[in-house]
Amino acid sequence: GRILTKILQHYSPDSVLVRVSDNQWHKPMRTRQGIDVFTIATQNPSILQSQIDFLLYYTDLKQNFRHAKHLLGLAELRSQWLMDHSQEALAYIANGQHLHTNPAYLALMGLNSLEDAHATQLSNLVPHDQQALVLPLAQQAAIITRPSHRLVTTLRPLHGQQFRAEVRF
Repeated sequence: GRILTKILQHYSPDSVLVRVSDNQWHKPMRTRQGIDVFTIATQNPSILQSQIDFLLYYTDLKQNFRHAKHLLGLAELRSQWLMDHSQEALAYIANGQHLHTNPAYLALMGLNSLEDAHATQLSNLVPHDQQALVLPLAQQAAIITRPSHRLVTTLRPLHGQQFRAEVRF
């Protein structure tokens, strides 16, 4: 069994290992290598067909999930590349903290580095008279998973003139 699960893990991560028994069914279990092991009972043909249908559905779901994770990774890399190379000032902010910024944002906001951005709270960049509008919306956007909220507000760089900007949460 161990040799077979190692082979499956290496060559076919979407596969499942199926043990066949005359009349004993066992709930699925996962090996340390991440291979799912099923034991099916073959004595009753109608139940056997249901078990096989379930196995086919499960392996298809497992394969689709792996493909979705791969595509999500590619989309994340593409998003990161587009952000880093954009001429538009962009920043990812969560809970009032800068998570990532691009060079155009750093220059616009008067920040010297990504480390400076990490150390700068969003509240430091929003004038006091605008904070009652901007900060609650930022907190609300962090809690809910609806499409992004947009707001046109004033921002102030650490050094320099205030300016109007569209902020998306």
